[in-house]
Amino acid sequence: MKKIILITFLLFLNTFPNYSQELLPFVENYSKSDYKGDNQIWNIAQGNDKALYFANNHYLLRYDGIKWEKNTLPNKTIIRSVFVEGDKIYSGSYKEFGYWKREKGRMIYISISQGKKIFNDSDNGEIWKIDNFSITTEALKVGDIINSEVSVEERKAITLNHSATHLLQVQISLMH
Repeated sequence: MKKIILITFLLFLNTFPNYSQELLPFVENYSKSDYKGDNQIWNIAQGNDKALYFANNHYLLRYDGIKWEKNTLPNKTIIRSVFVEGDKIYSGSYKEFGYWKREKGRMIYISISQGKKIFNDSDNGEIWKIDNFSITTEALKVGDIINSEVSVEERKAITLNHSATHLLQVQISLMH
């Protein structure tokens, strides 16, 4: 009788699917009152320091898993894009491009575009995306001009998400 009860019990347990393999990953949501910024996040990147960097309407937000930091551009424009390369956090804004570096526990901003003719007066001048590329066909030197433009496919993908985006060909002076 004990065998029958045991077999029945085991068959009963076997009829239930094993739910332990269907656990969802841990997700934590944050509201704008948590990070004390605007509700619009344009771009996200993770730095080599494992912190997350957010391009926000008012700030470059940094979250290290414990606390939020707010960093403002000197011209106080909306940060649209963020990109990590090494220990630099590049950010793009309206007619402003530069990078942030962490020094003595604080984020310091260094403008690359200030004082340079990177943007035409007639251009929209918003930097929506920052990407990394390398040129291997010929040697470049400081002062060389690189013409760069967004591909048709990329332009279509961006305009689907940002109907007000106006992308034009930009001349970028090679700087070091």
